[in-house]
Amino acid sequence: AIQENLRGKADTSRSMQDNDNLRGGTADTTRNNGRPRRRLILASHGRLMWFDVDARTSEVIHEGRGIYYGVFPADASGDTIWVVSRPHNWRPKETREALLLIDVTTQPGRLVREIEIPSHFTHDAVRAGDAVFLADTGGGHVFELSLADGMRNVAHAADFTFKEHVNTLAPAGDPARPHAVWALLHNLGPSKLVLADLSTGQRLREITGVGNKCHGLVPWEGGFIILNSGEGQLVKFMPPPEEGEGGSGSEGNLEVLWADTQKTFMKGLTVIEGVAYFGIAEFGERSDRDSPDKTAEVAAFDLRARRLLWREKVETKGLLNIVSAPHVAEWSTYRPVDRWDWTPGRAKEETAAAAAAAGALGGD
Repeated sequence: AIQENLRGKADTSRSMQDNDNLRGGTADTTRNNGRPRRRLILASHGRLMWFDVDARTSEVIHEGRGIYYGVFPADASGDTIWVVSRPHNWRPKETREALLLIDVTTQPGRLVREIEIPSHFTHDAVRAGDAVFLADTGGGHVFELSLADGMRNVAHAADFTFKEHVNTLAPAGDPARPHAVWALLHNLGPSKLVLADLSTGQRLREITGVGNKCHGLVPWEGGFIILNSGEGQLVKFMPPPEEGEGGSGSEGNLEVLWADTQKTFMKGLTVIEGVAYFGIAEFGERSDRDSPDKTAEVAAFDLRARRLLWREKVETKGLLNIVSAPHVAEWSTYRPVDRWDWTPGRAKEETAAAAAAAGALGGD
């Protein structure tokens, strides 16, 4: 059951149940010719942006609130999203960090409201049903908040260390352990993948051999698609079998899918309709990551054809942190998204219906 999310299958547990805030949805997602409008949302050290994957153009949604990080939908239509806002990590003048509620239907996006969050040096924020998970990288925790209480209190938590540098989260989707989360640990070098149960703080699995200074974590065909950032590679990581399934040892297998000859720094990952979209940037000092002159690239890689489709420069005004589609699906950064024409509400309904149909037919 813990491996359900690893296999990239539909989660029929709490993250796929009907939720009052994610039911239905009527956002306009089409162009004039009737094709789905395919846009990503990018979060960088200077901007929150739209990126059109067909036109390869971008436009600013919001800027002026420091570093933008993890994003997730606030409603079924995808018209409003929550995004992390925090000070620059190089000698910040303040330590307050927040979640901003942004209406992305306006141009530029409209700040509706904001709430202060308990995490510091926050590197990710994801939603699974009513639960919101924060990577408290500076404090060495993963926090679970609840939308039911307005994300005001920490419901559950697991401890890590500052050096482990937790930076990417993927709810496990295990009905037996609804508070279990995969955490990718950058580790300032050789990276690790940990499955933690936030209700107990226990580490259920700890896997090494993931890569070097890694980011991104999306289940794919029995493993995970990950950015091996320290080596400038897009990789597929296959964890070792669990104990009782013929497993021995804690190290998995790393397969390089694509490598940049310039050995650039990769960060930000989503998989939609079998294509991995990810961020590419030059290596640089932390003190330069919010430079208004700093740009990044977005690349597209076909996971089935195993080939790079394109890469495009974007005026991010700082290091690119997150590549996502919260207006399409709640899980856009931690599970594959099947269709571009979804909204968060429709994604939940159709995925739950497909899982129920598979169960009725005796599927796994």
